Amino acid sequence: MMILTGASYTINNAMWFRGKFTGPELQATIKRLDEYIESEDAKKTGKVITAIHTIYLENRSSDIELFVIIDGVIPSCKEFSYIQTLSLSDCIMTKYNGSLHLLPDVYRELCHKAREIGLTAKQPFYNVSNGEIIGSWINYEIEVDIYATLEYKCSRK
Repeated sequence: MMILTGASYTINNAMWFRGKFTGPELQATIKRLDEYIESEDAKKTGKVITAIHTIYLENRSSDIELFVIIDGVIPSCKEFSYIQTLSLSDCIMTKYNGSLHLLPDVYRELCHKAREIGLTAKQPFYNVSNGEIIGSWINYEIEVDIYATLEYKCSRK
């Protein structure tokens, strides 16, 4: 695994939500977010960023945070918040292409490699998608850049 140190990633103008979801619940929430963005005459313009805080194996759900980059400013609503800026700085970063279900193994390896070079990665890890998710909820194949933050800043409007 190749690890870059001193990596950073910043987005402007995004819609955000966080919650505990099963796969189908998350898909339904993303659909509602897409509809809300469209209803406000905005468009998705960039990559999707996720952060998985906790995975609950007993009911196949996750505490997940999701950011969708949009082309302007739209108001927050009860379910979704507008984020002016998300800035991940002083990160370690790696690229991953494979099964969604192997991400915890990748996170563990990233933490181990970080310790080897004298760094401590903070959780959650931020996953920046580099393409569409392919497959069913059980067998997702993903391509992501994974950022482990050493510093995190987020400004809401």
